[in-house]
Parts: sequence; C-alpha cells; structure tokens
Amino acid sequence: MRRDQVRADLRHYLHCDEVKEMTRFAVEVGIRGAMLRELRFKWAREKLEEVEFYRGLDDMRTQAEAAADPVPALPPPRVTSLPRRKGEVKYQMYGLDMSDPKWAEVAERTAEAEAHFVPAEAKAVDGKAKKAEERLLSVNPRKGDPVPAMEEWKEELRPKRVDWMALLERVKARNVELYLKVAETLLAEESFDANIRDYSKLIDLYSKANNVEGAERILSKMKEKSIAPDILTSIILVHMYSKAGNLEQAKEAFEFIRKEGFKPDLKLFSSMINCYINHGEPVQAESLIKSMSNMGIKPTREMYTDVMRAFAQRGMVDAAQRVHSSMTFAGIQPTAELFTLRIEAYGRSGDADSACSVFEQMRKSGHEPDDSSIAGVMAAYMKRNKLDQALNWLLGLEKDGFKPGVKTNLVLLDWLSMLQLVLEAEQLVQKIKNLGEEPVEVHVFLADMYAKLRQEEKVRKSLKILEDKKKMLKAAQFERIIRGLLDGGFSEEANKYYKMMKACGFEPSETIEVGVKASLGVRGGPRPTGRHRG
Repeated sequence: MRRDQVRADLRHYLHCDEVKEMTRFAVEVGIRGAMLRELRFKWAREKLEEVEFYRGLDDMRTQAEAAADPVPALPPPRVTSLPRRKGEVKYQMYGLDMSDPKWAEVAERTAEAEAHFVPAEAKAVDGKAKKAEERLLSVNPRKGDPVPAMEEWKEELRPKRVDWMALLERVKARNVELYLKVAETLLAEESFDANIRDYSKLIDLYSKANNVEGAERILSKMKEKSIAPDILTSIILVHMYSKAGNLEQAKEAFEFIRKEGFKPDLKLFSSMINCYINHGEPVQAESLIKSMSNMGIKPTREMYTDVMRAFAQRGMVDAAQRVHSSMTFAGIQPTAELFTLRIEAYGRSGDADSACSVFEQMRKSGHEPDDSSIAGVMAAYMKRNKLDQALNWLLGLEKDGFKPGVKTNLVLLDWLSMLQLVLEAEQLVQKIKNLGEEPVEVHVFLADMYAKLRQEEKVRKSLKILEDKKKMLKAAQFERIIRGLLDGGFSEEANKYYKMMKACGFEPSETIEVGVKASLGVRGGPRPTGRHRG
C-alpha cells in the first residue's frame, strides 16, 4: 500500500509546474534521452520529499496542540451487526460493471505498465561490491577475464536486471571493448534475464565494428536459446553481410524480412544492390531497382549509376543502355559520368562507332569530355586493333584542345606493349611519369612486353617494382604477368608470381596453373638472354 501511494504521488509530481519548468530549462540547454528522464524523476522525488517534510511538521504541530488542550475521550462505538447480504456485490462506475473478474486482470496489466514509467532503481554499489567493480573496470579486454570480478560483484550485491544494466552503462562509458565482453557474458546470466533486444544490440555493435565473427557468435547463442531473429535483427544482418560481401547470408536475411511483410526501406535496398554488384551479379541488382519502383520507392541516381557502372565494366552494352533508359524514364537527367559509363561499355565491347557517337552526344549536351571518356573510345579502337584510326581520332581531339591524360595513355601503353613496340612504349611511359603519376598498370604492361621479348634485365626491374606493390595487383594483372613470363621462358619467376597470386587470395585460372606446372617440369633449358628484338 505504501509503495502504491508513493508511486501515485511520484506520478503526480512529475507533472507539477516546478518539475515542468526545470525540464523545459534542461531541454533548452541540450539535455536529452535517459539523462533527462533520470533528472525528471530526481526532481519529482525531491518535490515529494519536500511536501512530506512540511506535512510531517504540520502533523507534529497538530499533535502538540492536542497535547496542550486535551479533549474528553469519546465512548467506544457501539458494535452492531449488519444483516447478511444475499447474492454478489454489484459495483458500477460510469456504467461499467467493475465487479467483473476481467478488471482484476486489467489492474495487473496496469501495474506491469507502471513499472516502465516508474522503474525500479539500481542498488547503491559500495563496500566490497564497489571494489569488485573497480577491478572489473580495470580488466584488459584483450588479455584479461572479467568473469571473476563479475562473480564477486554478483555475490556481494545480489543484483537484478536493473543493477546489471546500470553496471553495463558504467562499463561502456569506460571501455567499449570490455563492454562487449561483459555484455556477451551476461547473456547466459539467469538474473540478467536477457531478451532479444540484448542480443540484437550486441550484433549491431559487432556489425558496426566490422566484426562478422563476433556477430555470428551472438547469433548462434540466440539460436541455442531458441530465440528466432526478428525483423530488426535481420535488418542489421543484411547491412552487415552486404558490407562483408557475404551474398547468400544477406539474401537469406533480406528474404526473411520480405516474407514477414515488412517493406524494406531505401537503405536496405541500397545494401543489397551493392552486395549484388560487388558479387558480380548486376542483373540481380537491376531487378531490385525494378522492385523498388513497383513498391513506390524511388531509386536514387547513385543506385542507377552503380548498376550501370557494373554493366559497363563487363561490356554489357544492352544492359547498360536499359538502365540508362530507366533513368531517363524516372526523370533523372544524364550527367557526364553517365555518358562516360556508356562510352566505357561500348569500349569494352569493341564498338568504336557507337562509342564515338555517344562521345559526340556528350559534347553537344554541354558536358566536357574527360580523360575516362577519351580512354573508353580508345579502348574500343584497341579491341578491333584499329591503331591508325585511333591515332587520327586522338590527333583531332588534340587540335580541339583536348589533351590525353593518364587513363588514355595507359590504354595506348597497353596497346603498344601487346604490339611489342618497345621504343614507342618507353616514350609513352616517360610521358605518363611527366604527368606526375606512375600507376601499377605501367609495370604490368612493361613486364609482359619485356618478358615476351626476353629482355631479362628490364623485366627483372619491372618485377621488383611489382613485388613491392603486390597488394595493389588484381587477379587479371597477376595472370598477365605470369603468362608473359611463361611465354618468355622465365619459369622460376612465373612460379614465384603464381605463389604470390595465391597468397594474395586470388585463385589462378586452369590455364595458368597448367602452364606453371608444365614449365617447372621441363626446367633445365637455356636461360633467356638479354637480347633486344625491338
């Protein structure tokens, strides 16, 4: 009864003018969230204590006045008996039959709801419990074990969930890594009474830290407790797996969300689209964009551009044009980047005429062609091995004031190296260096050319530079280097780069693997000399 009265009084003073005024001031100075809530309860309790103090003074004064002027004692009341009532008591309020048993259930649910408005306070931590907490906060999360200190703290305080939550807040304020370790340990603690939100919070924190292993460990603990991931947890998993490049797990979580009837938002679609693109499945990414449009969610320019870029990089001209048409239908105006992507698509497919046509459309639309768009047209000419036409087109651009940049010169260097025109290639390399850059592709092309021409000294020089930059190499570049070394008879170097490729996480193609093994099997022939065939 006393507790219920205190709760009722506390709710009353939460809405008194003084508490409202102090709350308004706290909001104005920037206090929000849990801290504001705690301050409101603190001010309400202080107001309640003040009223009770003055009420106690009034009672003391009344008692003193009664002692000074005693009144004659009243005779004891006469005890009478009431007649026995037949039937059930009927009690109505505002037309409702309050004697119905269902109102007892309503009262219980109301009491449970009140616990959220007037939550239980955490116990004061002092004495041995305080010392145990200090030892816990001093634990090194990477080397130490927080369990002994937690057990001692538990033994001294006999905590409930509210006490554990307060401890977690203090640990998190001191060390986030330690917080993760303590919170994960508490999932198995009976007095903590972990719920699905405790699991999802930890999964979210591990996800933001790019710790997929930690998040999956929490997920497995959820399943061990027979707690199925809900929509909120699945959304976290989609973002995490998409970022980590785990397409199958991301698809599973995404499909669960859709089956549950939840409408994915723009961020969720964006994560899945990027995951499909990074996994080499731009067609599925395009399908998601269509699903968004059908659901009334407008895809962003960036989404269209990312999908179109994925198609362009694979030379899928029709698909890139289809995405471009969808953008136009959606009212998105073409930009210089979109023109460049269309040119790149035609360049990779070897359609020089269409690439030149889009290039001219770009100029007529008022967009200044950049180095990437020029390189795209040059790549189309290279695909068809039309060197004379490419050079004439490039000379015409230079007359109009356009100068080729690093990307265009790299396309030319690739072309010249395949034609084994050493002198022209080396002059172009010097030109690229004069522009202030020396991309790793330069030495990929040179190593391939020098190896095929068996110019040992020059190929070793390029290989040394490439070895220092091996983390920048892609799978196709590794294969080109190895293929060139095999063609030139550099079997030891080819085997070295074959192992380096696998160490960098790339899987060599079957052709490369067979070639390397075959070259090692016939080792012992004459070493390549440094003679010049250029």
